[in-house]
Amino acid sequence: MFKKFLITLLNDSDYTPKTYEELIGLYPILRRNQSNCFRFLQELEKMQIVYFMPNKTYILSSDAIIGYYQGKSNHFGFLIPLDKNRFAKDLFIHSKNLNGAMDGDLVIGKIIYTSHSKSNESEGKIISIIEEKKHKIVGDFIDNGSYAFVIPDNDKFKDIYINKEHFNGARNNDKVIVKIIKRAKNGKNPEGTISEILGKKDEVGMDIISIIRQYGLSTEFPNEVLKQIEDFPDKIDKEEIKRELLHRKDLRHLKIFTIDGEDTKDFDDAVSIEKLKNGNYKLGVHIADVTHYVKKGAPLDKEALNRGTSVYLVDRVLPMLPEKLSNGLCSLNPNTNRFALTCFMEINHNGEVVNTEIVESLINTIEKMTYININKIIEKKDEELILRYGHVLDDILMMEELRNILAQKRYNRGSIDFDFPEPKVILNNKKKPISIELYEKNSATNLIEEFMIVTNEAISRYFSIKEIPFLYRIHDKPSDEKAQSFIKFLNTISEEQVNITPSPKGLQIILEEYKNKKEYFQINHILLRSLTKAKYSNENIGHFGLASTHYSHFTSPIRRYPDLQIHRIIKAYLHGNLSQKEILEYNKELPDISKHATSMEMKANQCENDSKKLKMCEYMLDKKGQEFKGIVSGVTNKGIFVSLENTVEGFIYVEDFNMDKQYLYDEDIFSYYSQNNKNDKFTFGVKVIVQVYEIDLNKKQITFKLIEKIYEDDKEE
Repeated sequence: MFKKFLITLLNDSDYTPKTYEELIGLYPILRRNQSNCFRFLQELEKMQIVYFMPNKTYILSSDAIIGYYQGKSNHFGFLIPLDKNRFAKDLFIHSKNLNGAMDGDLVIGKIIYTSHSKSNESEGKIISIIEEKKHKIVGDFIDNGSYAFVIPDNDKFKDIYINKEHFNGARNNDKVIVKIIKRAKNGKNPEGTISEILGKKDEVGMDIISIIRQYGLSTEFPNEVLKQIEDFPDKIDKEEIKRELLHRKDLRHLKIFTIDGEDTKDFDDAVSIEKLKNGNYKLGVHIADVTHYVKKGAPLDKEALNRGTSVYLVDRVLPMLPEKLSNGLCSLNPNTNRFALTCFMEINHNGEVVNTEIVESLINTIEKMTYININKIIEKKDEELILRYGHVLDDILMMEELRNILAQKRYNRGSIDFDFPEPKVILNNKKKPISIELYEKNSATNLIEEFMIVTNEAISRYFSIKEIPFLYRIHDKPSDEKAQSFIKFLNTISEEQVNITPSPKGLQIILEEYKNKKEYFQINHILLRSLTKAKYSNENIGHFGLASTHYSHFTSPIRRYPDLQIHRIIKAYLHGNLSQKEILEYNKELPDISKHATSMEMKANQCENDSKKLKMCEYMLDKKGQEFKGIVSGVTNKGIFVSLENTVEGFIYVEDFNMDKQYLYDEDIFSYYSQNNKNDKFTFGVKVIVQVYEIDLNKKQITFKLIEKIYEDDKEE
């Protein structure tokens, strides 16, 4: 750990040169490792990574790049600099220059070659590994008698050599987890030992289990967690209700109902509405009180924090909380007493929240509504449904009225909405894909989305004003480089000069301007790539994409730990228990919780996407050789991505559509354009006909062959 601390310190742009005595005097972690620290500095000096100056201070060499190695395949990867002020661009590393580095390692690199092309890209090599990431790699065990190889599922890693003494019971074609015991150097393969046998690689469901284990996620809860939930009742009894109503509001008289998907099992939010005498709306958003059961520091809490989020895979859910809570005691099931945390908002006809009240509550939802049914009621498409839900009809229509007001307000301030199709892979009982459908967005899904957004904003604003330690969902503005790149792109496709300061409203205006033009698809994709990723933080900087000054995640504590953490802070505040000691504790722990929650969310998203891509590839296996219409959805210097109507995406290599070298690649406009006709392009949104050529389940990749480009004046049947 001291090596990581020291090298990160020297790399910091705010670092001022210090002597060895100053370093160990200022930093306890270095003082505890004095002799090792001195030896490490000497090693760095020998490698010319650190310089020992005449005034006896240490500085980092100007050409040393500190960062994490990110493997892209077993042939190459990138060094991602820690300090973008020192080195702005990621550094390409060929496998021959890895020096034993593997994906996720903290490394020191140097530039060995800089291109003089327009892209000005550089190539580098790894000089030293500061911190090795511990790898347990999932793959197929291939027995060769006296030795074996594990072929990793993830092609970031080379095949791993296994000596017979490290087989540990593994047999040919087993799916295994291998632990690395010797890094790859001098062109040799890494060596490993089998740490776990998952089963035969062709077992039903093994493909998804492999992905789960590849990301280090858990399918089972620890024994101490299972033991803890044994003590929980199956339902809330009268005595507990009596005790809780001493500090809770009894809201069972309100018409509260849930609105969710057809197959939802964990209901963590419910809604109610009424019109006040002054004409304003009183919206109630009632969220499951998960912290009533998940106490701070208990095994259940530690495991929920460790997981960070529920993971929704193509064939299963890995819940953050055990089913007894997620689908049982915490789920706002109909006609069942449940404890909740309720946020009442008084909202005027301009969509402004003029008053916020947060209370602990007891609720009993009267209906389990679905998006499909709510949408039919709103659009008056089903008289039978309207009669069936007559007792909540006025509430539903009032909610739709309020949704329109909130959506208009959000639009007016510049909130950016991307409308990309989201696929759902349908599996049979043998977990084989049989169809691909698109999730429907309609008035009902939009209604819940608007209500959750306004609630998350109201909660965030309420506690920010009170200057209480809190968790925020933040989204930073685009970097200057990304913003300028996007504006440069706009100027290549626009008839008039575009010169805007990227703001939510400015970007929204651009999207609106191109909404019905052929460039809309292209602009949408490139704008999305220009934006930063949202994350959790204990410091509020607002949410750029939503054009919101305050935003937090409050509405899903069953499946997201940040929401659960926020509930804990809110309840401590409501009970008057936020002592100075607790505030100091929260200030200390919230940065780590934010960082971990962001990391686990990214890991969950990657795992979910991998499971979906795998089953999409599997779905296309029997369609090899068939032709499909598609649309260009990505452009790189290696070729183009094409998305079919069912959202399955494949790649066409540049050699396939550019055999006569007619098309030139322009990275500024993310396009290939013809030398003979600059209007003849392969870019985002161009329609094509492709043939399914090759499918690699391990890489989760599909390769297409280009059959025909559909030009604008071509008529489609």
